[in-house]
Amino acid sequence: MVIRRPRYVAPKLPRVKPCLASKMSYEIQIGKRSKPTVLVVLFHGLGDNALGSAKWAKRLADGLPGSLVVVPQAPDRCYWDIKKKSAKQGSWDWLRQHGKQQVSDRQSTRREIHRVVRARRRHVDKWLDRLLAKHKLTNKHVILAGYSQGSIVAATVGARRGVLGVLVCGGVTWQQIYSEKHGGYVDEDRPLHGWNRWEVLMPSKSSTSFCAINGSADPYVLRRPLEKMLRPYCCEWTWHEGQGHDFPASWNRESLLWMKFILGIS
Repeated sequence: MVIRRPRYVAPKLPRVKPCLASKMSYEIQIGKRSKPTVLVVLFHGLGDNALGSAKWAKRLADGLPGSLVVVPQAPDRCYWDIKKKSAKQGSWDWLRQHGKQQVSDRQSTRREIHRVVRARRRHVDKWLDRLLAKHKLTNKHVILAGYSQGSIVAATVGARRGVLGVLVCGGVTWQQIYSEKHGGYVDEDRPLHGWNRWEVLMPSKSSTSFCAINGSADPYVLRRPLEKMLRPYCCEWTWHEGQGHDFPASWNRESLLWMKFILGIS
């Protein structure tokens, strides 16, 4: 007997305008909270939360003297997780889409995703400006790091601001397409329309140093377009043969070593 599950239809959500606020749903701060000399910001992946990056943050804070490591949590819940109440739990989405476009149309889908990325970038810029003003720091004291979906935020924000460094792990990924009509993503396992052309959202030049740590078998990282996107910048590459879309413990050490290098810490 075949059991057919009813199709899940996500309830309609109010339109989100993240560019109008500068707050996160939750955030973790580890390290030197008074007069830090460097600010490290970690952006979690799709479906994760700030607590999921707490161990990574602790490792970096312990290894970078004078650093304040902040893990912001995306303001929007994932479409499948809107009923949970605790801000410290559940699944969160940096790039929550309205999903009203015709998903089969490549151009309208790309415009929707780029619209969401630009809005999130404005939101993160305001949040980061406030944090830098509080600690009397500049972009040259900032390292942004992101895993999976968080790598999209770190790269697009960091390059335009000209921060000291941007670290992408398991990224920069392609972004799944959300459809309100279908009540979910229409391309969870492989991209429906290929690469999202993030280079359109990046500056032609930037003083920011990049580091990309990825698995060669990661289905969410399209190697050739990613390498082309980061070609204009100074970038250190590490491809782990046969590794998929995960964050092994060894990446804690690799990311720490790269951050110490660009900070001039022996």
